[in-house]
Amino acid sequence: MKASWSRMALYITIMGMECCWLFAILSLVNGLVLQGRLSIIGLLALYPIAFGINMLVARLKLPKAYLNLISWLIWVGAMLLLVKLQIYGSLALWDQSWLRAIPAALRQAPYDFQPEVLLFIGSIIVWWLSQRLVHLKTDFPRLVIEFQFGIPMLIIAFIISSYFAGVLEHAVFIAVAFFAFALSGLSISHAQQTDSPIWQIYRGRWLGILIAGISLVIALGMLSGSAVNPDFFERILNIAKWAWGVAVRALIWVANLLPTLGAEPSSDLLGGIDQDVFIKPKTYIFGISESLRSGLRFALAIFFAFWFIFALWRISGQVLNWLSRRLASMAGVETESLSGAFRSDVLRLAKCILARFLGFMVFLRRGRKTRNLPPEVASIQQLYHQMVRWAAAKGCPRQPTQTAYEYQAHLVDLLPEFGEEFNLITGQFVSARYGSVVPGRDELSRLRQSWRKIRQIRRKSLA
Repeated sequence: MKASWSRMALYITIMGMECCWLFAILSLVNGLVLQGRLSIIGLLALYPIAFGINMLVARLKLPKAYLNLISWLIWVGAMLLLVKLQIYGSLALWDQSWLRAIPAALRQAPYDFQPEVLLFIGSIIVWWLSQRLVHLKTDFPRLVIEFQFGIPMLIIAFIISSYFAGVLEHAVFIAVAFFAFALSGLSISHAQQTDSPIWQIYRGRWLGILIAGISLVIALGMLSGSAVNPDFFERILNIAKWAWGVAVRALIWVANLLPTLGAEPSSDLLGGIDQDVFIKPKTYIFGISESLRSGLRFALAIFFAFWFIFALWRISGQVLNWLSRRLASMAGVETESLSGAFRSDVLRLAKCILARFLGFMVFLRRGRKTRNLPPEVASIQQLYHQMVRWAAAKGCPRQPTQTAYEYQAHLVDLLPEFGEEFNLITGQFVSARYGSVVPGRDELSRLRQSWRKIRQIRRKSLA
């Protein structure tokens, strides 16, 4: 019961954070485009209702495609009811005029943004977020991701609203509510991780850390609120305009130094011939055609994107190495190389995109139902793959024709003093991978200890 209540509390905190930045963005659109004709609070009231409906739908023993179909069919009815209550409340329910107004407003959306369009788009976002929240894993990393995503959304909304007085009201209340939900969710999720070594170290200081964090956030909020104002952003914008003007003048000066390709014929050489009979070719900047310029722009974008990604890679690698050195003395903490983690993440992203792309085939044929691996089985498989990559880096790769036990026997021949560790890791991997045996916490702890012993081998080569 305690776990269910804590999980529901985490659902509420995530829902609260998302409602805060959604309220800020939708209020901006409502105030700037629709002059405040809609009730954004009424639109966001759909979120908890949609979450409850999707929770009930998820309990049905049906394929995922049919569950999504049922959920979005319910959304159609909820969206129509929302439009009826907020815009056409004076009309009768059986009056068809308000039903015909919705598709008409959607067709005119590129030319005239009507309130029906905002309710349509907003209800889609709210319904999708509620459906996503049902299947979301409520843990500490997820709360951190939600917090990191909500912060820039609020900052963008607050910056835009600073140029339009009276559009976004109660901005301070929105920020305070967002941080209150975020800090509450982070504290609850962190309190659930009782097996974390960091939690074991700072368990007695967690309340003090939470109070200090809240005090720091409030102090920084008051400081930024007194320093950041429209005049501050106006000065930054003026500096950016001045820098852009200097760069443009420098480019024009460099362009004037380049010779032009091909000069027009002189009027003296043409004599009395009318110059209009000559068709002047289309001139290009720097004498470069438009097609070549497009290719150069694309190549330049690829060049800058490559160096940007490379810089992020180097920074991330340095940060990870620093964390590895700091956490090396802590028991139970394991780090993975950035190359291995990046490769696994890219493969996981490619598989996810491919699965999404092929998901529409479910409506055409009934495929084999995929099985989600338990976290314990996934941990064992990851640990075994790390051992295989470690042995391959030492000059002993696993051949495609070798089974797990054949590869284990080969490793034991090379390192007989670590035969027990190799036997334990391989046996648990085979049982979990092919026998669907879920190990316990003690067995996982023994596996991690065996893997740490193997990694302490200082030999550069096993061959």
